[in-house]
Amino acid sequence: MLEHCKRVFIYFFIFFLFGSVITVSAASNDKAAAYYTDIPGVTEEEIAQIESLKQQHPEGLVYGMIYSEEAFVSLDGQIGGYANLVCQRLSSLLGLKITPQILEWDKLKASLNDGSVDLSGEFTATPDRRKTYFMTSSIAERSFAVFRNANREPLDLLSSKETLRYGFLKDATTYERVRETSAVPFEAVFVRDYKEAAEGLRDGTLDGFVHEATTDSLLEYYSDIAYQEYYPVAFTSVSLATANPDLSSLINVVEKYLKHGGKQELSDLYEQGKKEYLRQQLYKSLTAEEKAYLKDHIDNKQPIPVAAEFDNYPISFYNEQEHKWQGIAHDILDEVQSLTDLSFEVTTGTEEPWNSILEKLDNGDVVLITNLIKSKDRSGRYLWPDAPYSTDSYALLSRMDQDDMTISQVTLSKVGLLEGTAYEETFNRIFPDHKNIKLYSDAKLCFEALGAGDVDLIMMPRHLLLFITNYMERPGFKVNVPLNIPCEAYFGLNKDQKVLSSIISKAQKLVDCEEITDHWERRVFDYSKKLAEQRVPYLAGISALLLVILALVVVLYRKRERSSHRMVMTDPLTSLYNRRFFEKQLEHEWAESIKYRIPISLLTVDLDRFKEYNDTYGHPQGDLLLQSISALFRESLSRPGDVAARTGGDEFVILLPNTDLFGASFMAEKIRRKVEELSVETCGGEPTKATVSIGAACMTPRSGDKISSLIAASDKALYRAKEGGSNCVCTASS
Repeated sequence: MLEHCKRVFIYFFIFFLFGSVITVSAASNDKAAAYYTDIPGVTEEEIAQIESLKQQHPEGLVYGMIYSEEAFVSLDGQIGGYANLVCQRLSSLLGLKITPQILEWDKLKASLNDGSVDLSGEFTATPDRRKTYFMTSSIAERSFAVFRNANREPLDLLSSKETLRYGFLKDATTYERVRETSAVPFEAVFVRDYKEAAEGLRDGTLDGFVHEATTDSLLEYYSDIAYQEYYPVAFTSVSLATANPDLSSLINVVEKYLKHGGKQELSDLYEQGKKEYLRQQLYKSLTAEEKAYLKDHIDNKQPIPVAAEFDNYPISFYNEQEHKWQGIAHDILDEVQSLTDLSFEVTTGTEEPWNSILEKLDNGDVVLITNLIKSKDRSGRYLWPDAPYSTDSYALLSRMDQDDMTISQVTLSKVGLLEGTAYEETFNRIFPDHKNIKLYSDAKLCFEALGAGDVDLIMMPRHLLLFITNYMERPGFKVNVPLNIPCEAYFGLNKDQKVLSSIISKAQKLVDCEEITDHWERRVFDYSKKLAEQRVPYLAGISALLLVILALVVVLYRKRERSSHRMVMTDPLTSLYNRRFFEKQLEHEWAESIKYRIPISLLTVDLDRFKEYNDTYGHPQGDLLLQSISALFRESLSRPGDVAARTGGDEFVILLPNTDLFGASFMAEKIRRKVEELSVETCGGEPTKATVSIGAACMTPRSGDKISSLIAASDKALYRAKEGGSNCVCTASS
């Protein structure tokens, strides 16, 4: 037996070493080639054709685009943005100069067709267009936007009963995509260019002009035109295209570049180009005084001193495990720094109490604080940007075993508050006669008192519940009494920092604060495993060896048992849980929801037109699609208690414990969008697409409620989604 274990250990070591080599090799293969002759798969014939192009076009090629955030005129008069970065990268890759040029839509189409423009990154690849143009796969993904008259109310894009008049650029693929996805009736009107679209919005012949969201740069030229996102969310992709057969070899080479690391390079360039556009938009909006402020601080390398809260998760906190400041406020300041080149430096301590850091703001020792809630008492003493960067609501939190209270019962309870904060001021305004109050200097002490039973309730914004559950990894607390009172997070500034306040206001408008907030609200920490791993190197060598041997013995002994158990609880094709396991887990979570009075949500997912897909591409390709979508489900579920299972051929369910209907709808839409973006290649390299319909239902069950009611509600919502045209999400209450 010992000899057998030794052999297994040697095999394991060789496998580990070989796997490491494969990993390193795979990682190196992901990096795109610097020059086109080094791209895998490029033939000698293609090299000869590219070299011939260099001789035929000594002054280079023209890359045509319409005006957008991808192609705009920089302050120095040159074309900036993603288009320019693509031209620079392709010029370097091919050794052939490629120059961007901005044209109107009609002119761009005509110029590409007559050869005065050689290349363009403005066209979506369709079967019809591939008959006319030589095109690569996607080089950029774009969402849609609706432009409307700014003097009129925003359009209802989800439930309008009136037929809207949508304008589309003639011969653009936008119309087809909107026709497939629109939730409201509309009449299509085709226009030649942006100018004609703007005129239609002004005179009322158009209700909206639908185009890629990258064209929001037009708002600077049409001040009476407003912008809103298109719903339901839809995306399109654009390709590198040419009408010139002599350039077909160039298209082929670029396609091989995309397949061997180029897509990631272009994705990085897209983000860089977007940041260039935002920086320019910000600079245009600044006053002379604000520009002088930036220049002075940048030239003199003067960091902005910042006061940071160490315990206000996820707004601002000091991560003791990673030894750095983190949170929504810090991520937004990082974005502001990248837009302005200002530097922000936290100068307060990692456990400095609120009263101390606020005093430093008053004295001017720091000029900015990560969060300062507006209040009457603070008016005139501080400055705030024009808008909050995150919005929450207040709640009274308790231990999980505390019965739910009414407002009248709150007056009889012991309540813990953070001393000197707007939370204390707000509580005293709501309950002016409440006497049984205990004050604490930081949130950790508040939660410790609550856990120990020193207080019955603590007054906090809802997000601080995440501090104790997600970050401190201490379950057992809940929202006991929700309060319909908004709690808005603002940066607070010293009253003498008017110029800096204005700069931050303008920069903050260009930062996706909502996405940053969503990231932090869904993030879960797990440091217990990390700490355990850090202790491993300190174990004695002999102990480690004994543990390895013991583990190998156990592995050999239980291998068949684990394999059998896995087959019982998982689906063999997708490796998701099967119906039997799902039903047991649902019963367990249902009982937990009844016990703790927490919501439970169920998503029922059906693959659209799967039979047609199987008939077209064959059952092996259908199995590959099911496996790819199942892997996507696993990637989308971040919480340990979330369960995805396959219950039938193309039917799936997703169980979301302790999740309300809003959270379930958010997750369903996220999954629907990811599936829509998914591309599964056939064995011949042909990309295939698929969509899903999802029904979402939520209940906060009580004793006597039946599980079947939740399942039936989710099935009914799925049926409505299928009846509504598929590729959508319906909820049990929508």
